[in-house]
Amino acid sequence: MGEAKRNLPLSYRPDELDDWGTIRFAPDDEGLGWHALKVSLPTHDEAVLGQHRRNGTDPCEEFGRRIITAVNAHDDLVAALKDALIMIGRLKKQCRISDGAVCTEDGRVLKLTDVEIAARAALAKAQGQ
Repeated sequence: MGEAKRNLPLSYRPDELDDWGTIRFAPDDEGLGWHALKVSLPTHDEAVLGQHRRNGTDPCEEFGRRIITAVNAHDDLVAALKDALIMIGRLKKQCRISDGAVCTEDGRVLKLTDVEIAARAALAKAQGQ
């Protein structure tokens, strides 16, 4: 097969004859959408799988679509977290807020350091750190 290009976005069962759970990369320059991965069946109970066949439903679809949503949105989420950290830094600087300071907005108390810590943790997790 050689080295397949890994093009995003991913898609779920884009080809009419794809099996349940098939996730593909976007087509490459040759129009080929290589398999990215295959979601395993959530059950091997033939009665349950038979019901899916009769109903024309896919037992892997919900989880498969969650995977592609997360992967396809990854870069945008990382960029949004970085932007949020920049905005927090600017707000702290412009308002002369120290790390322990508390801001109130609409009657709520907001501790910017807590927001900053949460954003940094989410960013690190999204980047696999």
